[in-house]
Amino acid sequence: MKRLRVRVVGGSLGGLFAAILLQRNDHNVLVYERSTSGLGGRVGFGRR
Repeated sequence: MKRLRVRVVGGSLGGLFAAILLQRNDHNVLVYERSTSGLGGRVGFGRR
């Protein structure tokens, strides 16, 4: 299969999961995330 250059917009759990699967299949993957704090506030989810 031809190696693809893939860009994933959004570092959500779904975006990261898709990027990992694509990279495991030997595609060139780049993830774009606009949040400067990592996963857009998901760190610490459920903590109070």
